[in-house]
Amino acid sequence: MLPEEIVTKKAELINYGMIRIPPEITLPYYPSRSSAGPGAGSRAMVFSFSGTRIKLGIVRDKPAIYTLALKDNRYYNILKHGEPYLDNVTIEPTVMHAPGQAFINITNECIYNCSFCVTPNLDRDDRHKKCTVERWGELILAQANNRNLECVAITSGVKVSPHKTVLDMVNIIKTVRTQLPEIPIGVEPYLTAQEDIDILFEAGATEIKLNLETPTRELFSKVCQGMDYDGIKHALKYAVAHFGPNRVCSNIIIGLGETDEEVLTAVEDLAKDGVVATLRALRINEINMPKLKDALGFEPGPVEPERLLNLARKHKEILDKYDLSTLEFQTMCHKCKSCDIVPQQDL
Repeated sequence: MLPEEIVTKKAELINYGMIRIPPEITLPYYPSRSSAGPGAGSRAMVFSFSGTRIKLGIVRDKPAIYTLALKDNRYYNILKHGEPYLDNVTIEPTVMHAPGQAFINITNECIYNCSFCVTPNLDRDDRHKKCTVERWGELILAQANNRNLECVAITSGVKVSPHKTVLDMVNIIKTVRTQLPEIPIGVEPYLTAQEDIDILFEAGATEIKLNLETPTRELFSKVCQGMDYDGIKHALKYAVAHFGPNRVCSNIIIGLGETDEEVLTAVEDLAKDGVVATLRALRINEINMPKLKDALGFEPGPVEPERLLNLARKHKEILDKYDLSTLEFQTMCHKCKSCDIVPQQDL
């Protein structure tokens, strides 16, 4: 676990979300351009310090609170308002989207329109519209000899139907298994049908994330219209019976107007069923703010670092109580720990 000072600084960086890279610094790796997740639509780098990571959007030509400074041939420092903030920072390469992971998003297109999600609005890159399921399998296998590759993770928008998306994931899993029979594979679909969980498990998925998104049914109905909150909850419980504890997780987004009590009640309800929550701070930008304001009736703001830390500490207590561990996950977000304060690892 991190020293208190370090985990607090990570929470502050999550809150701000970006860092300036001065023109004189030549980056050792190309920035990633995520099409899903907290940094969707932005150029970002992964920074490592004190045993944890953070993924930050990068800017070159405008001011920012945080700035990267070159320390020597290996290390960097992060400055805050020009003053020393973090020492001995390194930049980590991403295999595909994440350190050590070929983490792919099959398609940006989605029949749903969750208020917080920017992925369907990313017209910048047509590759996701043109890349076939077969091609995604080939791209993952192209990383088979990459010494940094530790696992595979697959997410996707729902282009046609949840079941069709599951079948696309199965196709990719089977392709990967032809050359990488033992590699951990995590999947992050939207589904509510138990048979879809059976299909993914039998194809060779080793972990699954089914996102509850909000701590309450009422809030879910505002920001994820057309999706089934109770169906996801039932699917999560069923998934644990197949994949086992510490192999099933679920995002809960913080900052949509929920109370801390509602968050922790949802986290404990999941833990009782063997599901490990991922508490994720809401990321706001010019794409999702209008949708969020319309759905919620107010303009949400960034999640304060103190709130994120307090919830993470109580989350850790709940996981310990139910003998669950983020340390056992081999894929996706608990493995990456670049976007969240991860209980039992960061604190």
